[in-house]
Amino acid sequence: MRERKDPAVPGAPGPSRRPSDDPPARSRTAPRRRLGWSLVVVSVLVALVLGELGARLIGPEIPRRAGSEERAFLKADQMHARGRGTTDVLIIGSSETAGGLIPSVMAEQAPMLDGIYNGALAGSYQPVQQEWAERIAVPALDPPVVVIGILPMAVWDLTGKFPDPNGDAQDTYRAAFDQLDPAHLGQLGWEIRERSALIRYRPYLRRPTLVLQGVGNLLGIVDDTPPKKDLSPFGMDWKTETDPQVVRDNTAPTGEVFDYHSRSLPVTVDRTNKAIFDRIATGTIDFGPLGSLVDSLRDQGTTPVLALGPIDRKVLQDSGVDLRPYDDLVARIQAWAAERDLPVNDAFSDTWSPDDFHDRTHLDLAGSQRWSAQVGAWLADLCRAGTLPDACAAS
Repeated sequence: MRERKDPAVPGAPGPSRRPSDDPPARSRTAPRRRLGWSLVVVSVLVALVLGELGARLIGPEIPRRAGSEERAFLKADQMHARGRGTTDVLIIGSSETAGGLIPSVMAEQAPMLDGIYNGALAGSYQPVQQEWAERIAVPALDPPVVVIGILPMAVWDLTGKFPDPNGDAQDTYRAAFDQLDPAHLGQLGWEIRERSALIRYRPYLRRPTLVLQGVGNLLGIVDDTPPKKDLSPFGMDWKTETDPQVVRDNTAPTGEVFDYHSRSLPVTVDRTNKAIFDRIATGTIDFGPLGSLVDSLRDQGTTPVLALGPIDRKVLQDSGVDLRPYDDLVARIQAWAAERDLPVNDAFSDTWSPDDFHDRTHLDLAGSQRWSAQVGAWLADLCRAGTLPDACAAS
């Protein structure tokens, strides 16, 4: 028989509560959770502050490893110091362009262009140049015009023809871009790098051996600092020079480099370059990287133009090099560019004096002045023709 329950009597004590009937003790646990999260936040902030202080102490003492990295840092700093809207013409390319185009000489021929900067990186291939332009150079300067300086051989795919002499430089440049543009934040990323040693030295701090070397240098236990060199403006090797001061002394404020300014020794026959040029001519034409670079620059709102640099044709021909495949390549480039409304200036097809060269593919100071004047006059002609409407001031 079921037990009968008496009706509730007003005023009578109710049934006793079981512990499980109590409401959750939120008033006691919520402060504990808040305190736990606060401790986590404080711990993270303390770790970041300590990391930043450590990076400021150790980072500058870590020995540098790549000159190309130093050049990228310096040029990025120069461009950001110039600021957006101050530069009508940005130059990109590899070593022949970094040393061969002098903005001040170009500006004398094209006074209607307000500001020219040479952002070319020695040893860089077009995919790296595209990344440099997209992540660093164009966002920093917002230039209406970009001059792409190349030697025609840049559109030959030489995979398997040679050991890659600049393969390491591509990785080094990209590592520098990750520091200059952390998390692809553009201008904000560069600002963060400028203010945070933890960001600036992050790639080094990830390597324990480099950190230990930096600590040793800081404490005076070891000294990995390279000996000071004579700061000659005519002898820097961009692949090996890691002293930031030497890199600065060999780079003009307008970006051109002094690495190749010295004149070549008197050379009439160059057998080494004959073998190299003969093998280069067996490459396969690939306009893919150059086309991607051109499209990327246009997508960023710039007008790209193409400048073909000269080579020491006289010495190469006297050495037995057949330049007909190279001249045929120039014709292919011009036809390809015409289909894309890409203006081309050709200095490659002309024979220049050997006195204009540092070696067979790089101009010395006199040659750089000559090529710069030619490209500057060509840009002025493009201005007068209305080809560069966003860049040319009324004159």
